[in-house]
Amino acid sequence: MRIARGSMGLILAFCCVCLYAADEGEPQKISAVGTLHRAMAIGAESTGWMMQVDSETIIDGKPISSIEVSDVRKPKQLEEYENKRVKIAGKVLYRHGVETGVLPYIEITTIKASADRDKP
Repeated sequence: MRIARGSMGLILAFCCVCLYAADEGEPQKISAVGTLHRAMAIGAESTGWMMQVDSETIIDGKPISSIEVSDVRKPKQLEEYENKRVKIAGKVLYRHGVETGVLPYIEITTIKASADRDKP
């Protein structure tokens, strides 16, 4: 029984190391246009901000219509753009949550207001 538990622990440790190493590398750079909104999650597994993209975007081969965003340089700046249409550029990073698992988010490098697409 001890051998079985020890073997299982060793296998799990190797899997965790492999998954961690797979995340390393050059992050994908992305730019997107959409509407910025507040986001909430129980257990603080959220950046606090979500962007509803105007056109479906592909990240890791999966289409997304919304994605969490974060701006560690100027977090208060996001409040200026709440519920407004913005254009952001940044890199795709990953959050590891207990309940949510691994989720992508965009670490913003630039953000600016974008004109409404309904206006002529």
